[in-house]
Amino acid sequence: MSEYQDRAKTKAENLQAFSDIPPNVENFQNDLNGRGSFILSRMMARVSVKGLKEKLDKEKLVETFNKLDEIVKDERFKKDFKDLKVDKDKKKIYYESENKFKFVALLADRPSQTLFLGRKFME
Repeated sequence: MSEYQDRAKTKAENLQAFSDIPPNVENFQNDLNGRGSFILSRMMARVSVKGLKEKLDKEKLVETFNKLDEIVKDERFKKDFKDLKVDKDKKKIYYESENKFKFVALLADRPSQTLFLGRKFME
């Protein structure tokens, strides 16, 4: 197992602490094996569990989901996150195997915006 895969597995285990927000996240560990697993593991290495704890804290949850809702509905990112299910009202990010790369991209803060011109892009 590579270093990326080890780190991804550890982070996937840590994600289960938030399982009320991304239901079915326990299935994510299974997706770290098989087709696309190396790429997924490398993407997962960029996820900050500490950062997620802060963003998913009860005091910041409304703000976090408002931002997530803006991202997935933004014209620039709409196509990138097309099938990813984010429910702003229920405060849920639904994990599904067919959207594993989109799920990790969102958790890893890949949607970005330049400071000066405000251009939006996927990092």
